[in-house]
This record gives sequence, C-alpha cells and structure tokens, in this order.
Amino acid sequence: MQADIAIVGAGVMGCALALELAERGRSVVVLERSIPGAEASSAAGGILGAQAESPGPGPFLELALASRALWRGLAPRLGEVGYRDSGLLKVALDEADLVWLEGIARWNEQLGLPCRRLDAHEVASLQPGLSSQVMAGLLFPEDGVVDAQLLPSALAALATSAGARIVSGGEVRGLAREGRRVIGLETSKGAVLADKVVICAGAWTRKVLPTLSVEPVRGQILVLRGEPGQLGPVTFSRQGYMVPRADGRVLVGSTMERVGFVDEVTLGGLHRVSGIAMELMPGLSGARVVDYWAGLRPGTPDNLPLIGPSGREGVEVLSGHFRNGILLTPISARLMAQRLCGERTDLSLAPFDPRRFL
Repeated sequence: MQADIAIVGAGVMGCALALELAERGRSVVVLERSIPGAEASSAAGGILGAQAESPGPGPFLELALASRALWRGLAPRLGEVGYRDSGLLKVALDEADLVWLEGIARWNEQLGLPCRRLDAHEVASLQPGLSSQVMAGLLFPEDGVVDAQLLPSALAALATSAGARIVSGGEVRGLAREGRRVIGLETSKGAVLADKVVICAGAWTRKVLPTLSVEPVRGQILVLRGEPGQLGPVTFSRQGYMVPRADGRVLVGSTMERVGFVDEVTLGGLHRVSGIAMELMPGLSGARVVDYWAGLRPGTPDNLPLIGPSGREGVEVLSGHFRNGILLTPISARLMAQRLCGERTDLSLAPFDPRRFL
C-alpha cells in the first residue's frame, strides 16, 4: 500500500486531518487497529468550551477560539451529530467559587470576549433544577457541545467520501526505514509506504514513537436518564460538569487519573462523578443510571498539544490534546494539513512544537 501521507489513528483528529488533506488532493491512508473513534474520541463529553476550558490568555485560548469558529462550518457537513452552540454555564457554590468565577470573568471581559455574569435567580431560570446553593454563574454564549459518540463515524464517512482510505484491523508495529530515512510504516498487514507519516494515536502516541511526551490520563463518565427535550447549557462547577443530550441523557464527568493504560471503570471513579451530579443537581438522586465508561486522554507536561515535527525526519505529530481534543479537532487538523502541504499556517505552531520536550 502506498500514499502521499500515512496517518496513524482514526480518531477524530486522524479523520479530520485525512479530510483536510484529501480535499487538498493528497492521497491519504489512515491506519486504525480497531474502528474509527473507538478510544478517547467517543468517550469524550464533546464540550466545545473555547472560553470555559481556557486557563486564560495565551496560545491555548487562541487555538481554541479559532477551532470554535471552524466548528460552525464543519458541523453542518457532518449531519446529525448533536452540535449545539447554545452556550456553556459555570456556577459558583461557595465563596471560593465566587473568587474563581470573578477571575475568569475579568480576563474574558478584558479581552472583549462574550460572557455574561448571572445572579442566582438568573442561573435558576437558565438551568432549572440546579442546587439552591448556587450563588452566581458565568455564561459563555458562544461555547457549545457536540455528541462525541456520533462524531467519529460521521468524520470518518466525510473523509472517505473526500477520497481518504481508512484501513481498520491492523496494528502499527513501527516506522519503516530506508537507511535513516522514514519511508512509511510497518504494520501487521504489511508495509505502508508514504512520503510523510503523521502520528495521531492519542494516548498511544509513545507506542509508535517513544521519544514523544504523551501519557494517558483516565477520565470516567456516568450517564443518567433525565427528561427528553429539557436542554439547558452544559454546566460546570469547579469539581466537574453535566452535559444534557436531546434524548434526555445527562453525561456527568469527569475524573483525571494517571493510572497508565488502564481504561477500566472503578467504584471510586463512579463515586466521584456521582458526587458531582448530586452537588450540581440534587434532584437527579433518583435518576436511573443508563451507562458509564472510561477513556484515556493524551496528556502532555504543559497541557498543550503536539502539532508539528517529531524530531524524526518524515514523521509529524498531531496528538496530546488532553481534555479538549473534540474542541480542537478542526483547527489542529487544518494547521497540520497546511504545514504538510507547504501552506502558510493560520496560527503559529511554535507553542505546540513537539520538539519542546526533546
């Protein structure tokens, strides 16, 4: 098998990159050991919190805002994937939370970004059923959400329709070399020759190239049965979040655990996330548990993604997006495609250069 570019991993990042490249006329093959999006992509909450998830001004915020803008154009092409840009709410439950919210509101206002301060009555009107302990809120009206369980297959189908090939069921065993030059990948199904290799393997990135600084961070999510059609915004406290779906499901998350490649659901993890639900919305105490799962996020030492050269000639990296992989998918894929095709990138890739940890 041969292509201009071989991509390792058919999660949302790999499929979005394949789409960008195929639409630029490049021949692309995406290698996936399982099925597209079977790992962290479909396990995510799907929160598009460009402002809500940013720690403040800096490279992450710039990347996140650019990606949120791209989502508005990408979502209609994907069909029904539960995309909503209906806002995201952060709430304060005690005095320490009020200080936390004030800091977030201040830097957003200083940058002229849309956010709205809410008192307890306004919060209750926006999101009925929240705890009476809620003292105030902060609404980010342009943040949103997508259903991460529907997204991977939709992205894979779009990439395939553009001409990309997605090959499932084979395992990448290493880089194929000709002398010191990388010429593709060695897989359980044979060699795949390519001018460039891009590693989009998420938490498993170091399994392909051990020099890269990515480690798995487990997150556990609990799914409750709520009332269909009662769609308020995604709601955050300092402890966690709740994501309402149109069909009445409510996703509650999430833990952050550095336990290696163990993606099991644990009693302690479920206790943690059920506590988040009870704190935010006590009325859910009688809600039926309909599902739960765990996923492994790809974390980096500085919580910024890896976008660019790996330090090995012919090998690029698109990984390490930690808890914001869904949000950052459109811009990350576009930037990498621009780089691979010799175009000027929309944003500087310097803050995300994978070689910063070498």
